[in-house]
Amino acid sequence: MHICMLQEVPMVWIMGGPGSGKGTQAQKIEKQYGFKHIDPIALIEMEIATNSPAGDNFAKFITAGTPIPLPQIVPLIEKQLMSHRGVLKGFVIDG
Repeated sequence: MHICMLQEVPMVWIMGGPGSGKGTQAQKIEKQYGFKHIDPIALIEMEIATNSPAGDNFAKFITAGTPIPLPQIVPLIEKQLMSHRGVLKGFVIDG
């Protein structure tokens, strides 16, 4: 279990199917409200590109055509949240 302790800042999650406009809406919220946009897919791709242990694990799921379990993605999001805590107005997470 991961617990992310942040000061009281807004956190917006945008959910929807592929191509539904999640990224577009997240970018609009980021621009209008000054929130930090967190894209879990981009975080996964970055881990794979840097050949990190987590990235190697993610690549196995992608190669097998199976979804990456959420408990393996949450630490990436948490790291982003914690690295920007106290300096941002809020967060918008797409996906």
